[in-house]
Amino acid sequence: TCLTVHRDTRNLAAAAAAESGAQHAVSGAPTNQPTLHADVRIALPPAVAPRWETLTVQEGEPFVIHLPRVQGSPSPQFRWKLNGVDFFNGTVPYLSVTAAESQHSGTYTCSLWNPVGAVSWEETLVT
Repeated sequence: TCLTVHRDTRNLAAAAAAESGAQHAVSGAPTNQPTLHADVRIALPPAVAPRWETLTVQEGEPFVIHLPRVQGSPSPQFRWKLNGVDFFNGTVPYLSVTAAESQHSGTYTCSLWNPVGAVSWEETLVT
């Protein structure tokens, strides 16, 4: 990707998260003018693929709930709720319970956020 600089204007057309990183800019002045090298970060709000799942778990057994295809830049934070009550906060797109108990039954919801957006996702009913 080439970033063209004209006076004080900078334009990065069709920016995408895949284009984050080192970018090369060419000034509008004669070719003997210096070029600009910049580290560009494209910010994207969180997104997650929709999916509904029911898990049947035996008491004492472990279970893991994964959020499918999480996206966002910078990486989102995660807040898990069980039946509407805060359950766990973290930085990974999954929730792991090492030994299921009766109080783990219900609907798990996850809120994802980063500086440019937020999304909530109801994922799994555990019985």
